[in-house]
Amino acid sequence: MMEWRKVEQRESICLNFGGKGDCHPKQHYENFIAVDLEPTGEYAVAHDLTQRIPLPDNSVDAILSEHFFEHIEKEHIATLLAESYRVLKPGKLLRIAVPDYHSPRNLKYLEKGYDPTHTDHKTLTHYPLLKELVDKSPFENVQFYQYWDGDEFKYRQIDYSKGMIKRTVDNDDRNSRTGLQRVSGVLRDLVYIASKSFVVTKNDMLVQRGHPLRMTSIVIDLIK
Repeated sequence: MMEWRKVEQRESICLNFGGKGDCHPKQHYENFIAVDLEPTGEYAVAHDLTQRIPLPDNSVDAILSEHFFEHIEKEHIATLLAESYRVLKPGKLLRIAVPDYHSPRNLKYLEKGYDPTHTDHKTLTHYPLLKELVDKSPFENVQFYQYWDGDEFKYRQIDYSKGMIKRTVDNDDRNSRTGLQRVSGVLRDLVYIASKSFVVTKNDMLVQRGHPLRMTSIVIDLIK
């Protein structure tokens, strides 16, 4: 594990917020240092990301964060966006991915105000909320990818060379079926449809196991 003084001495600083063990030299995370309360790996640093990042202004070349921001309160998300802007070099990228609680399979939790299947999710992230937070942040160059906007799924191709996101339409194998999964999947679909008294929508089916939108993330690129 690393200390911040060692991180600061690096020629190029790339951080993975909440990355646990997704750090150098792991494939897709080359040169990234994981920042986590309980990090694993040699290229990782222990830190509470609700607190100030002990690095100088304009010192970081890239920040990646997949499925971490939902684990902190809304006000801490706003603070971390501002802190990310501070440490990034001009023109450099912060890429965030979070669960989409506007997905038809998660919307019931958003309506309840909590997710009993993920009790560690302190913020139920969805496009309108994130748009509000981003608009209030210092970032002005922002792009959203692959999110539910009402009943419509907005798809835009992601350049993964700028930062890997595993839980997306493109990369998550839970969004497709191969071999025997196709047969068992058809049977599972029939059981699901019957359980709904044969009244299901296209969107309901798209988020069932093995269907194209089962596992999606809201992905946001923010450039300083």
